[in-house]
Amino acid sequence: MAKPSICIGVPCYGPQEAQWWSQFAQHMAELPKTMDVVRILVSDTMATDHNRNLIVDDFLKTEAEWLFWIDADTVVPVGAINRLIATGKTLVSGLYYGKNDPHPPIAYYSHNGAYKPIDKGVRWEKGEILPVDAAGMGCMLTHRSVFEDIKNNHTVLQANGGGLTVVENKNIIGEITNTIRHKDDGKVIGGKLQVRLIPPTLENLKFPYFALEHGRTEDLWFFELASHVEHKCYLDTSVECGHLRPVAFTGAEYRNLNGH
Repeated sequence: MAKPSICIGVPCYGPQEAQWWSQFAQHMAELPKTMDVVRILVSDTMATDHNRNLIVDDFLKTEAEWLFWIDADTVVPVGAINRLIATGKTLVSGLYYGKNDPHPPIAYYSHNGAYKPIDKGVRWEKGEILPVDAAGMGCMLTHRSVFEDIKNNHTVLQANGGGLTVVENKNIIGEITNTIRHKDDGKVIGGKLQVRLIPPTLENLKFPYFALEHGRTEDLWFFELASHVEHKCYLDTSVECGHLRPVAFTGAEYRNLNGH
């Protein structure tokens, strides 16, 4: 039976703590026993969405089956990748907690477009695998098919102001033209803002799997695109990570504070 092939994606925004490096080195020492590590992909721009899009673009140029994200402020337990692959899910995350009080779980349910931490009215035991609408990318295993299905079923378009958006192919009716202006542009009609979309004019465009928009983090965009193509995100609560503050906040501390 062939070993799973995997790329490790590490988006960076500055130097990493010694605790992160020691745990990362231990991961790399253990992984070759169980899987083929194709490449370690690193991007270090200051834009969180651009970092992740660069890593995905590089990943898709390889033949690897999986992309495992390790953020540079997340201490991931050794064995996490094997555990996440064993769930059989195409999109599955480990669990870590916010750096600041009240340290909410970085995993969310969506309600009317708003995202709330899973501990709001939900109780779980460590070890459960929970369906969620979004989770932190700091310990996230993603199958190649998630990115391929998103790209194959969406079209990238450009708004008047130059910003990009992604539209499901099934929602595009008629021909997309280069007409830049329309009499209704900028108006709110029937409660909907009218925005003219045209084919992108940017050169060397990379598909925006991640995007910062309207004060939201870049990963919410990704989870919404994945849900369009029926890739549900899951949370494996047995894979507990530290979140560096500079001192990691752990699951044991969270349960002690919240009476779990």
